[in-house]
Amino acid sequence: MVFLLDPNASLAFALNSNSSPSSFQNGLIESYNTSTAQSTTGITSTSYTRTGTNPTSMAVDPGGNYLVVANHGSGTTNSSTGDVEIFGIGSNGALSGPTILSSLPQNSCPNPDKIVFPPSGSNGTTSDTFYVVCSSPELISSSPPTPALYRCQISGSCSTNLLSSFPNSNAISNMEFASNGTAFLPGETYSSSSSSYNAFLITCNGTPLSSCTSPTPISSATDTAPAGDFAIYNGSPPTAFIGNYSTSVSGTSTVLTNPGVFFSCAASSCSNLSYPSSSGDPTYLATGPGQANLYIVSTPDPLPTDTSNISNSPSGSIYYCSLPTASACTQTGTTSNYPVGITFDPSGKFAFVPTWSGTISIFQVGSNGALTPAASPVVTTGNLNLQVVVP
Repeated sequence: MVFLLDPNASLAFALNSNSSPSSFQNGLIESYNTSTAQSTTGITSTSYTRTGTNPTSMAVDPGGNYLVVANHGSGTTNSSTGDVEIFGIGSNGALSGPTILSSLPQNSCPNPDKIVFPPSGSNGTTSDTFYVVCSSPELISSSPPTPALYRCQISGSCSTNLLSSFPNSNAISNMEFASNGTAFLPGETYSSSSSSYNAFLITCNGTPLSSCTSPTPISSATDTAPAGDFAIYNGSPPTAFIGNYSTSVSGTSTVLTNPGVFFSCAASSCSNLSYPSSSGDPTYLATGPGQANLYIVSTPDPLPTDTSNISNSPSGSIYYCSLPTASACTQTGTTSNYPVGITFDPSGKFAFVPTWSGTISIFQVGSNGALTPAASPVVTTGNLNLQVVVP
């Protein structure tokens, strides 16, 4: 699932993929009224809107008027293309449209994977800019298309591919902006000779973005793959904290090979950090209110490839680590099976943790950063979009 709030924290949107590896279908967006977050009933669902095939990402423009969705397509072959949809946001979260972004070239962007708005320069009009990451991490060990990055406008126009000279057979797993306008893009590459995955980080600069660096390797004791969302600490220079998802096969079972390890990266170098390995791999990260703490949600089991074994998994964990170093981490809560994100409302009062088991847990944020349950978990519809691509 992808779960996000609008700039005013009055609305929230949950993106359900309704997909499995063998049957990719149209997705579903659920709109919520978040003004009831502090009540015992949690947040209130207000409307449902269908999307295209296998949606993997969505973003709301900073003006709060448009919601943009990346429909990845089947993701099983290079010819199974997706598209990008632009919805208008009406009262109480009702969505209108969509408009298909027809100017996005399907030959270089067959599988849109991530939508990101820059931190400034948007005011809720059709001239607003957003970025589309085109990548297929699920094909990394076979024949993935070369990643691409396009700058587009709500009006429908798209610019030249910013990663036109990027190495082949790599996959971008995410993208986020620092407050100074620098864009961080972690990704992974696969070595067929060693059957291992290795992570990298590239940065892009300019307003709008105009140039990107060569990949900087992220080193670890074992093979690595960036996982889920990552967090940016807006220091000088900014620091990216990147999750690590690393598995291997032991007998007939998949096991975690490098639990408890995540990465701290500046523009040109990365180092390893850790928290208790018994909590599993850090699959989603976020900075909390005031950027005082880094929050990590983790899974103790390898992620499933379908929904059949979700209920048999142990609960996930939430840790918070003091910034700017994130060197000391303390557990502050548990989640339902397989957490797939953590989002804070702009007021800093609440944290929302969606899970692949179909719930959204709501926590109150204490003055020291600790989380306490605020309401009964909200149950969503459909099969939720995993977002972490299992290599």
